Amino acid sequence: MATTMSKTEAKEQAQDLLMEHMKHASYELAENVGAEYTQEEHDLIWEQMQKQAERVSKLFGYDTTQPLRW
Repeated sequence: MATTMSKTEAKEQAQDLLMEHMKHASYELAENVGAEYTQEEHDLIWEQMQKQAERVSKLFGYDTTQPLRW
């Protein structure tokens, strides 16, 4: 029989999944340089992704003194 997840556990799992998906978005961006984006567009998007990921990390209470591992 499966254990019921608490609301806090569900929230933490959701946050971890969102952070993981942001990491995958960075891989997708890198793979599309030349196909969908110029290098200049890539660099602009990458800069914004890092800023937005930092904001989300702070919102979720992650340790922002550690760099994101992308």
